[in-house]
Amino acid sequence: MSTRILLVDLQGGSFTALASSLGADRETIVATNPTEAIALLGQSPPFAVVVCNCDSRDHTSSASIAFLAEAYEHATKTTRILVVPRDRADVIFEAVNRDHIFAFLTEDSSS
Repeated sequence: MSTRILLVDLQGGSFTALASSLGADRETIVATNPTEAIALLGQSPPFAVVVCNCDSRDHTSSASIAFLAEAYEHATKTTRILVVPRDRADVIFEAVNRDHIFAFLTEDSSS
């Protein structure tokens, strides 16, 4: 059975290259909003990892943080990773402190 990865692309199109580069031995699904992603988390087999980016239109990044908190409630064994703009340390601290984030990755703000 292949590893399942859920990419939640709140920026619209920024995970396209990532999805194609993860390889054929992984089942990679891209959701474009939190509602769609939560519905997918309820499906079997479970996802090994969920990766969510910050919506650049949401300056507080509350949608990303709220999604990952809800994802934890639906899939406690799924690893949750947040992709955060490098200049947004406030988002990193809030996400780690509130929402059971396993890891965070920083990216250039221009990405």
